[in-house]
This record gives sequence, C-alpha cells and structure tokens, in this order.
Amino acid sequence: MIKLFKKSKLIYAFAILAFSFSFTSSYLEAQESSKPKKQIKYKKARALQTSTAKKMAKVYEALEVVNEEGEPAPDMEVVLEILTALRDDQDNLKSYDRSVMWNTWGYVYFSDGKYDEAIQAYEKLLAEPEVTIPLRTSALLTLAQLNLVKERYQRGVDLILMWMDEVETVTAQSWSLLGQAYFQLGDFRKSRSSMETAVSMAEEEGYKPKENWYVLVAACINELKKEIGEKKALLLQLDIYEILVNLYPKKLYFIQLGGTYGQLGRERDYMITLKAAHAKDFLDKESEYLALTQLLLLNQNPYWAAQVLTSGQKKIVTTTETVIDKVTKVRLR
Repeated sequence: MIKLFKKSKLIYAFAILAFSFSFTSSYLEAQESSKPKKQIKYKKARALQTSTAKKMAKVYEALEVVNEEGEPAPDMEVVLEILTALRDDQDNLKSYDRSVMWNTWGYVYFSDGKYDEAIQAYEKLLAEPEVTIPLRTSALLTLAQLNLVKERYQRGVDLILMWMDEVETVTAQSWSLLGQAYFQLGDFRKSRSSMETAVSMAEEEGYKPKENWYVLVAACINELKKEIGEKKALLLQLDIYEILVNLYPKKLYFIQLGGTYGQLGRERDYMITLKAAHAKDFLDKESEYLALTQLLLLNQNPYWAAQVLTSGQKKIVTTTETVIDKVTKVRLR
C-alpha cells in the first residue's frame, strides 16, 4: 500500500523545508485526548540554527551521493554519524531543529524498512511545538501510511482525517487511502463513500481513476447488499463493471459483468458480454465456452454457437497438451 517517493525528490523537499526563511503564520488546532482543545501557533517556515544547518547540509549531501552508473548510493555512515550526534545532543537543540532531525530519522528508517522506528521518529516530530506546517502535514500522511502497513487501521484513519483537516488541498489519492483503511476496519459505508469521492475527484482533476478504486467500490457494495437491497446492489455493481471493462479490459471484469447481467435476467446482454470476451480470446475454460454456446443457441444463433464450441474445443485441447508437455519435460529432467 506504501509507495516511497524517489529519494532525490524527498531529499530536495527536506532541504527546502529546513532552509526556508519565510515567517508567515497560521493557526492549527492541536488535538489532545484528555485536555481541552487549545491553539498552537505553527509557522509555514522557520530557520535552523547555524550549527544545525551546517550539519544537516552534510546529511543531505551524503544522501544525494550516486555511484558511477548514476544510481543512488547514499553515504549512510556519514548520515547516521551526524544524525546520532544530533540526537544525543537533542536537549540543546531548538524545537524546530529537533523536528528537522526527527523528520530525517523517519526518512532513513522508512527507506530501510524499519517501520516501527520510523513511526516513533515521526511521532516525536509531531510532538515538537515549533514544527512547521509543511513538515507536520507531511509527517501526518507518512505516519498514516506507516500505521496502515502495520495494520493499525484505526490509527491510520485518525491520522488521515487530521491531515485532511490541516491541508489546503485534499487529493483523490488521499481519499482512496482513507477508503482502503475504512474497508480494513469493516466500515463499508464510509469506505464506499471515500472511494466514490476519490473517483469523482480524479475525474474532476482530469485523470483516469485507478483500477483498484473501482474494484473496492464494487466490493463495498457487495458487503452492503443486504442494506442496499439485492437488485439495487447488482445494478450499482453493473455500472462499475461496465466502467472496468472499458477502462481496464480484463477477463475477470468481463466475467463479472456477464454474471451480473445473468443474475438480472438480461441474457442477451450476458451473451454479448461473453461474446466480446471470446473475441478478445479471454475465455479459457470449458464452462465458459459452454455458457456462451448455450446463450447463443437461446438467442437463435446456431452458427455462432457451433463456431464458439469448435474454437473452445481446439483451445482447451491445445492448452491441455501444452500443460502435459511441460509436466512431462519437468519429470524427465
């Protein structure tokens, strides 16, 4: 579920966040479980202390090292040496300096697959009163992703909602992340709503919604069919499978679309769908060829029924012979 940004982009982002000097202020609510809500003043940017800035410059430089082939080859010995020294001296650092340090520790741990350590680093970053808005919001979303990877779905949801509340622009991708988290929690209504929002936003933003977004919406509808009603659920799923067949034409979606038509008693549409799958050479099971043959016969198409049956027999025989040949070769080795 997590996709790491390219290291060079992350490093560039770290540098921009650490060395910005604009002091425009904003107010965000700090959420605490047992205390009344209070307002903490977060700034969009701050400046590192000179000594910290010099050390972090060396860290970023070490992270940007590439080998002769131009592939990333960060000097982690230098990175860890400097970050460890800063961590050991954290009591003498300003809050903002610590937040930059924890952000980099989080990145290092994240990149190394040490998710528990990364979570701890980002939690410490969020606890810093002088953390900047860009560092805070970035950490919230990364922390949400890390918690989802660790299957701490409720914590992931809470963090995504916090992030949404604090950023100026909420993206389709973030809604999809929230929808996936709700699905894992078994809250299919909220999952469906979130995923449908993701799809709508992607369309508004001018790009094709991701395949798994539609799949998850269909899965949510299936889980909610008792609440929605059997027939209405089938009609809703039908719309999704029609989209999937057009945007992501795969055998599975043709079969699901055809099966849904069949459940709704729309045999002609079922036949047309299976025939389209046959034309794309998706059918590879005897039951699929027989189903299409029977539908063609029911719709007074005996010629095409015979053609489908014959092509199915040839394909299945050829496939069987190929499998047997492969198995025989393996046994003879």
